[in-house]
Amino acid sequence: MNDLLAKLDYERICSLDVAMKQALEKKFITSGKKLMKLNLELEAKRLSYNQPNLDSIADKIWDSQLKESQKKKFTDLATSINRVIYAPTINDISRIINNQATNNSFETNFLKGTSFYGNN
Repeated sequence: MNDLLAKLDYERICSLDVAMKQALEKKFITSGKKLMKLNLELEAKRLSYNQPNLDSIADKIWDSQLKESQKKKFTDLATSINRVIYAPTINDISRIINNQATNNSFETNFLKGTSFYGNN
């Protein structure tokens, strides 16, 4: 792990443009750390690093290599990406105007006659 950490190009890992492009192409619901990990995966591939699990390396970079301002940029970008990805779903949910019909007491108790329209 340490030899990979020494070889990494941290400018590539911190590239917001690359992370955003990958996340939007994959429709990847994400967090700031997961966005950074997408860049780490590309960098590991560039360096021909063949370890399948990069989670511990991503954790180490996130926890000890990135500045708080870098983490905030990734987190803010992840929030924006998630809004774009979720927008169609939120739009669909907002169009539901009927109470949810159920067939058994479990479903009735779970939904409690929820209306997804107007004031609940």
